[in-house]
Amino acid sequence: MRTTITIDSPLMKKIREIGHHEHKTFKQVLQELLTLGVKARNNRRKTASPFRQWQARNMGGLINYSDKEALHKTLDQVP
Repeated sequence: MRTTITIDSPLMKKIREIGHHEHKTFKQVLQELLTLGVKARNNRRKTASPFRQWQARNMGGLINYSDKEALHKTLDQVP
């Protein structure tokens, strides 16, 4: 498929340098870089934030909050 894009001069120069060093055409280098960019972007979307995966779990609390006497006794012992 053919399309027209505008590329800033410094970026165009860098793509040409890569092509020269790797003995590839401008088109080949540009396709490789675009493919890598799209894959990297997709991988970022698949990697979920640790905050989305966080789940509460029983930590084995030492206080039975429904037992008011035990709760008050424990709180009285706190320095």
